[in-house]
Amino acid sequence: MDLKLTGKRVVAQNQDYSIAFTTADGYELRIESRFELSATGKEDLIVTPGDYGDASVTLQSLDQQRIASSIASDDGTLKVEFENGIRIFVDADESFEAWTLAGPNGIIALSEPGGGLTTWSEPATDP
Repeated sequence: MDLKLTGKRVVAQNQDYSIAFTTADGYELRIESRFELSATGKEDLIVTPGDYGDASVTLQSLDQQRIASSIASDDGTLKVEFENGIRIFVDADESFEAWTLAGPNGIIALSEPGGGLTTWSEPATDP
């Protein structure tokens, strides 16, 4: 499912025991499980929220970047690519919601514990 975040600009992020990216128009993508971080010319990293280590600089470079694509699969996996070529891949988590996407009107989609995708409404297309 296309989460329809293409072109949306990241204006803030919060790194603690989850990582949250907030867009200029009020969407929040929160990752609460381990994820893979890929950047051109760098070694792929497995990142655990709360322990960002070598990934912090790459993640901080996403501020003000636009999202090139955001795809959620029926099995609960998430793939996000940014215009600068950085990619994030999140597998479903056995015990927790690995990621959630909330929009201006509430939660739109999440990865179910154990796998699967739940949506409350299709993401709206910008006018």
